[in-house]
Amino acid sequence: MEKKDILSNLENLLLSQFDIRVVYENLLSQSIRRKRGLCRFDDEYLFIINEKEKIDYKIAAICEILTNFDLESVYLPPQVRKVIEKKRRTS
Repeated sequence: MEKKDILSNLENLLLSQFDIRVVYENLLSQSIRRKRGLCRFDDEYLFIINEKEKIDYKIAAICEILTNFDLESVYLPPQVRKVIEKKRRTS
């Protein structure tokens, strides 16, 4: 599975299971010094990631959030689960 497919699976997982939408924005152009952040806007949770970051960073950032959730009963493609579990072990 390619990295872009893993990223897409992670984004869909956050949205479908936890109602957190991943948004990519150029945070540096808005004078924001953070690379990512989870926020609530009205009734929607958003995980905002700097669009300029590399795909490996984006995958790791989403995995970091997912390590806080119980995913045992959620079907995940084996390669996606492996990436999340790897992040869980290193956190």
